[in-house]
Amino acid sequence: MEKDKVLQEFLSAVKLRTEGANPLEKIMVSLKDHFPPLSDERLPKSSSSDIDCVVSDLQRLVTAMKIHRNTLIPIHHLPDDVLSLIFRTYCFGDDDHSIYSTQRWAQIMFVCRRWFNLITDDSFLWSFIDIDESRRYVDRIRMQLKRSKNHLLSIRHEYSTQLGIYTLLSKEAHRIGALRLSAPADIITAVWNNFLGSNLPPLHSLSIHAHAGTDLALPDSFLAIPSLRQLSLRDVGFSVALLPSNLVDLDLSTSSRELRRLDIWVFLGLLSHMTQLQKLRFDDFVTVQSDNRPAVAPPRVLLPKLLELSIGIH
Repeated sequence: MEKDKVLQEFLSAVKLRTEGANPLEKIMVSLKDHFPPLSDERLPKSSSSDIDCVVSDLQRLVTAMKIHRNTLIPIHHLPDDVLSLIFRTYCFGDDDHSIYSTQRWAQIMFVCRRWFNLITDDSFLWSFIDIDESRRYVDRIRMQLKRSKNHLLSIRHEYSTQLGIYTLLSKEAHRIGALRLSAPADIITAVWNNFLGSNLPPLHSLSIHAHAGTDLALPDSFLAIPSLRQLSLRDVGFSVALLPSNLVDLDLSTSSRELRRLDIWVFLGLLSHMTQLQKLRFDDFVTVQSDNRPAVAPPRVLLPKLLELSIGIH
């Protein structure tokens, strides 16, 4: 076909250019021979369908040129697994919030067909689901659930009052590995009691922030998850005796005046059982009162794996 001949001439011209020649004139002659310009007397006599065919051929030729141009870029020669690792690093950005924004990695999806296929096939990237109130968010989450395949899900629910989506997510509760809830207490309670509490997900990370003025008494079932390793609670009351002893990351904080603080001696007693802790942060959650000092000295707290400690005492 004529367009194939033009493409071959183009590829030959590219080769000549790399050898120091200037093939631009040859390419332009070929294009004029096979695709006459608007000023040519032959075009007005052509039918609309003929013109559409010419336009279509030109578009395919341009696409073929772009594909060939992409093969000349050094990053094109990287193997798929290396490219996927680069994409993941970029999508994470400077913090763990960036990964929840599909806009960040949607920018690189449409660079070329290969990048599109790599990103859409990476179940890890699609496993970070942000529940918001944007238009058509349900369709987006359905797509993410499909493309994430069987990968563990990370769910972020911040400020949204949308609960209907949990009807869909509850069917995938067995895949939820991380859950971040930042909402009024009634929303958090409804999410747990109506959708997730009856089918405990295999959570390894749980973060709950009850919004100001809506102090939350955490149901005991929240902490009855044997796989839990990371726990962050803000303005949340809970039964301290239920804190899992195998946590590696614990973050407790409050700004509420109504929430009862934890006595330092009780807290030290709990920590003595958490020998796996690597990160510990508590801000305005623990109080020190000399009259509450126990008659018997509490056991020594040994945290051999602790790497990070941040303390704010009320």
